[in-house]
Amino acid sequence: MTVCFLCEQDAPMTREHVWSAAVVDSFKDAPYTIDNRRGKIYKAAPVVKDICGKCNQALSPCDSYMAQFAQNNLRGPLLGKSLSFDLPNLTRWIIKTSANHSRAAGEDKLWWKKYRSFIRFGVAPPPDIDMFAAPWLDPRPPELQQLLPVPALGARSLSLDALSDRSWVGSFYAGWALKVGSAVFAFIDWIVDTPPDIRNRIRDNIREYGWSLLGLDKFPSGYPFNQYTCVFYNFISDPTKPLTLEGQDLSILSRKPLAP
Repeated sequence: MTVCFLCEQDAPMTREHVWSAAVVDSFKDAPYTIDNRRGKIYKAAPVVKDICGKCNQALSPCDSYMAQFAQNNLRGPLLGKSLSFDLPNLTRWIIKTSANHSRAAGEDKLWWKKYRSFIRFGVAPPPDIDMFAAPWLDPRPPELQQLLPVPALGARSLSLDALSDRSWVGSFYAGWALKVGSAVFAFIDWIVDTPPDIRNRIRDNIREYGWSLLGLDKFPSGYPFNQYTCVFYNFISDPTKPLTLEGQDLSILSRKPLAP
């Protein structure tokens, strides 16, 4: 029996796009999906099938908001801009999309359960969460940029292994990072009662990598987050370029021809 991941009711399930269709439509040059987990590519948007129609409809406002935000702000370089945004709506979309990725990727984690009311109804999110964002620029050498496509949209489970002080890692559960056009968004789910001084020290450590803490810091900041990350799902930016993943040509793995 399949129950809705939000309301837990046994009702007819619908198809929910892992990435909001309206957001994908903001990037017209991203027609293909690379599925890292299963090693395949296809010309369609990935979906999950564990949400009822009523809950799916309730997600439309935050999808519409993010689509407009992406259309207006994330299709070109961010540095030098001054962005304004609706933090609750932005946060809701990021948490919802991260939850979709987590389930679609088969993560053995249920971190999203405590966010269900926030995702479904837009009520206040749990207090133990930080939302970070950073401008994104392709750090690869120019010659490599010409050979391989740049993902317009991507996501990955976040472990923050790059923190310089690993003794702090026990202060949070985990999080997800989402690349949307020229920005990267991430959230951190803190363990309840993490001492404020520890939390602030970790925040400062994360800031050193180019992240802004939304709601407290200016976004975008003065320099880009420039770590080219591996993701579970990519929408690639140029279908005329060779489709490769981790050095492997994935065209042989596709069940259908890749030509448009």
